[in-house]
Amino acid sequence: MKRKRISVDGFDTHDFDLYLGSRLKDCRKRQKLTLHDVADILGISFQQLQKYEVALSRVPPALLYRLTEIYKISVESIFADYSRKNLRSRHITNKFDEEPANILVVEDNPDDEKITQRALSGIANLNIMFVHDCNQATRLLKTRSNFDEFRTPDLIFLDYYMPKRDGLSMLRELKQNYRFVCVPIIMLTNNINTEAMIKAYQYGASGYICKSFEFSKFKNDLVNSINYWIKTIVPPSRVIRFNLY
Repeated sequence: MKRKRISVDGFDTHDFDLYLGSRLKDCRKRQKLTLHDVADILGISFQQLQKYEVALSRVPPALLYRLTEIYKISVESIFADYSRKNLRSRHITNKFDEEPANILVVEDNPDDEKITQRALSGIANLNIMFVHDCNQATRLLKTRSNFDEFRTPDLIFLDYYMPKRDGLSMLRELKQNYRFVCVPIIMLTNNINTEAMIKAYQYGASGYICKSFEFSKFKNDLVNSINYWIKTIVPPSRVIRFNLY
């Protein structure tokens, strides 16, 4: 759910939360810590920590104090350049709606690929790339020179069951790589398996979509995922693209 913007005497608390989240992530990266590292120290999920860094949740004061201890900084230094960076953020965030979102779809079945293409064809402002197996996808993601035009994906739709290598192993690999740990990954499957769903979420999946035989339902599921992860919130990959971090 998109957080409500609150203004107190002209002070936009959401803008402040965006600044604080980006500042905390910058401090974390300076200490060469991953989301998982810090989450383990705090005893919270890495998904919750990610929400703080992208301003989906407000950082509690007690937690902020603990973070400053972990990052070896003072609370005062966190807010030192708020006014300057906040003004820059307001200018840059206006461009998010204009910047095309990058969607990577990993799908080995040609028929399912055609259906997915059809479902996504009506959505404006998307750069969509299809690859047909996990090994090809990981090579593209890790080879910057082959992926420059597409850049880092803002969202990945990943087929769960594939013959050469299943999507679960790719999910696990990407979530252990600091470059992709914040990229939302939605698992796609032809059947609902509770054990498989649990494993996917344990490895860091952001969602799980069943490829419904009813095209309109499948399309709605894809569109709703994109609306949330691309339009409702600002994905970390897009923030990084504008050098807010």
